[in-house]
Amino acid sequence: MNIWCNRKDKGHLASSILLGLALMGMGGVLYARHMGFLDITLSRHLWPWVLVFFGVLRLIARGPLHWGGHAMILGGLFWLLGVTGHHGLAHQVWPLALVWVGMVMVLRSVLGERFKGHRRESGFCEDAREDAHDA
Repeated sequence: MNIWCNRKDKGHLASSILLGLALMGMGGVLYARHMGFLDITLSRHLWPWVLVFFGVLRLIARGPLHWGGHAMILGGLFWLLGVTGHHGLAHQVWPLALVWVGMVMVLRSVLGERFKGHRRESGFCEDAREDAHDA
């Protein structure tokens, strides 16, 4: 049997691998750009959206009530407000971040048990179990 299939939290494994590969790719692109191998202009507006994107991926992989995904999304949105020069708007809407965090806390308390088992299975471990059973 595969050692990966014995892990209790397969969703965490998949999201960790995806995040690790994405960081490796981004680091490689940035290094190549820094060394002059790539002549591309990376907008400073792109990086906050990357953080929001990974936050959404985290929510998909680990469940809609995962703190890390919400933190990444909030951080990316406030970063985006900062780089676009909307510091005044960020100052005005920060209380909504408290409402957001409070809403997640309440939903985790009320619905937490219902969302515990909603992680997606990749099918890899099920195939490995079937192959072991057939052999």
